[in-house]
Amino acid sequence: MQPLPEQAWPEPPQPWDPYAGDLGLWGPPAEEPLAQRYLELYGRCMRGELAASDESLVQAAAAAGLCAPALAAPDPRLAPLDRAPLLPCDQWAADLVEDLLPEVGLVAPGRVLGPFADERPSARSRLVAAGVLAFCPHRAPQVRPVDRWYRDRRASPVDERATLRAVDRAPPMLWSVVDGAAPVPELPLPVRLRPPGPVQLLPWRCGEPTTPLRPGSWVARLLPGPGGWLAAMALRLPAPVHGPRLLRRMELELWRQRAWQPGLGWPSFLRLRGEVLYRCCHERAWSAREEER
Repeated sequence: MQPLPEQAWPEPPQPWDPYAGDLGLWGPPAEEPLAQRYLELYGRCMRGELAASDESLVQAAAAAGLCAPALAAPDPRLAPLDRAPLLPCDQWAADLVEDLLPEVGLVAPGRVLGPFADERPSARSRLVAAGVLAFCPHRAPQVRPVDRWYRDRRASPVDERATLRAVDRAPPMLWSVVDGAAPVPELPLPVRLRPPGPVQLLPWRCGEPTTPLRPGSWVARLLPGPGGWLAAMALRLPAPVHGPRLLRRMELELWRQRAWQPGLGWPSFLRLRGEVLYRCCHERAWSAREEER
């Protein structure tokens, strides 16, 4: 009998993004030849043929105007939950995905949890992973499940639509949480999108109470609520993760999206491709945990 490995994923993380799926390697051709050149280099990077730190990626993005500061959009305004009639829960977004795109649930753990998807994730982690993909485009024609739900007025009552839009307006972020203090973003984020004090974790299911956000590294959408700031789609990372090592990977994806959406700003990009942030944070947490062993 062949012995079972001690870990579900014993291989070290690869230099590319092995869980990126079709959204990591697929995309329509860019109209500008210089932007198309960057997309080709990006594809090589995702296949492991080019390091993310290779200067040719930065040079190609700069030549195409994809990383120019002038492309940054103004800071978005949050939609406060105190103006919404209902308090959401993480199950809302997961149910939305199950109703509109049930096949997304099969790929959600890998797309969001990365290597931890092979370690029998908890029911809550699988539920949040599906909810994360409700706010991300899935395959052609690159339409988010939540946008389809917004348009179906019979399936989305006004109060529920206003509540979920408040969650949608809050960009996901990697947060460092210390007990009794305001969470600190590990990546660039406008001041108005940062909570001024401690944050409460949204309930998993409807009817459950909120709980304080425990100390540690979290990936979550933080938004103002009726009695303070709340954390939606929150996952606590198994090991501390810091932002500087993640920034280049996220910049590469931002520049890729700008090949088709030239005016895309950083907060809007995080809202659109939050799954990349969640996955890369989990990959970094996996690496940090392996280094401690």
